[in-house]
Parts: sequence; structure tokens; C-alpha cells
Amino acid sequence: MFTKFSLVLVILFLGIVSYANPKPIGLELNKATLEEVKEKYKI
Repeated sequence: MFTKFSLVLVILFLGIVSYANPKPIGLELNKATLEEVKEKYKI
């Protein structure tokens, strides 16, 4: 029971952190910042 509860807390925390500041995760996953994407695709 405790492991399920702690897992849910960790997932929620990571979701909130990645939603608040998605750049570090984006940099790690696809090595591109929002500015680079804007320059590349002219959004």
C-alpha cells in the first residue's frame, strides 16, 4: 500500500515539475530548446 502511494506521489511530483519547467526534460529527451524549435520551424 505504501509503495503504491509513494509511486503516485512521485509521478504527480514529476508531472508538476515537468509541466512547470519542461525545458530540462526536453533538453534531455530530444536535445532541443523551445527557441531552437521556433527558429527551425518558424512558429
